[in-house]
Amino acid sequence: MSSRSIISATLFLCFLGFVLGLQALPLCGRRELLVKTLSGVTAIAIASPAFSEEQSLISLESAAAQLRNGDTDPLSHRLNYPHPSLRKRASPVISFGSDVETVVDALVRGMETNASTTVQYGIDARIIVLKGVAAPNGSSFVRSNVPITVFCNPTILARSSEDKMVQWREYCLVVANTVIWPEGETPKPETPRSKLSSKTHQALLEVDLLRDLEVEVAAQDITGKPIRISLSGEASRAFQHELDHLNGILIVDHAGLEDLPPGIAFLEEPFHAVRQKKAFERSIYQGNGPLYY
Repeated sequence: MSSRSIISATLFLCFLGFVLGLQALPLCGRRELLVKTLSGVTAIAIASPAFSEEQSLISLESAAAQLRNGDTDPLSHRLNYPHPSLRKRASPVISFGSDVETVVDALVRGMETNASTTVQYGIDARIIVLKGVAAPNGSSFVRSNVPITVFCNPTILARSSEDKMVQWREYCLVVANTVIWPEGETPKPETPRSKLSSKTHQALLEVDLLRDLEVEVAAQDITGKPIRISLSGEASRAFQHELDHLNGILIVDHAGLEDLPPGIAFLEEPFHAVRQKKAFERSIYQGNGPLYY
């Protein structure tokens, strides 16, 4: 073998050893995100810190039992981004009765804005509550002179044309303008510390987005009775915002990455295209599942 061949073989073996050495290194950073994504790990599971099982969504029945027993109040703490449960699609309400009434009553009592959902408090149920200026005419009931409408298992039957969409500047109580990490938890090692805030209270993120001017909605009231109603203005906007929550969509999905704070953009970037497509779908009911449960 010539000296040139020996040198070439040696260089190849060195290169092979270098490549194998790289493969033996532990996965980290963006490479870890890509590999895990290709392996089928959900986006939010990668992007968020580890959460205990106790922090996952609980059933409507469990929430009602806790409220009645007075041991714990599942509605006393709101989930904060990037909690994985905020990305889950909530389950339909199948059984109507005292459990639904107990949870809705607690949700209404604790509302800080004119719209809310159960999933924001970690309860796995497709329930939206609109009150005050967001509540449509003919609301379900009135409390302290404030009209309130409850939508169980809501879906959109029709939307006004896309050219009539209205621009809004929205905020969300679960999304601050910097990433909130749960008390006692730490970010993943690959997350740059410069992207994080050690504060426990941050200003809320505001996003410019488009909502349909009008939507025709089908749902059930707290007794399970079917209701149909057309919403416009603030009622339409608030309903669409809360329906997004029930489907695991957040206001960050409506924004461009360049418009998001660095910490949130860092977490969202690997999955933003898919999530934004989902947020922009403007889907309507097409017989794909029961309209009323």
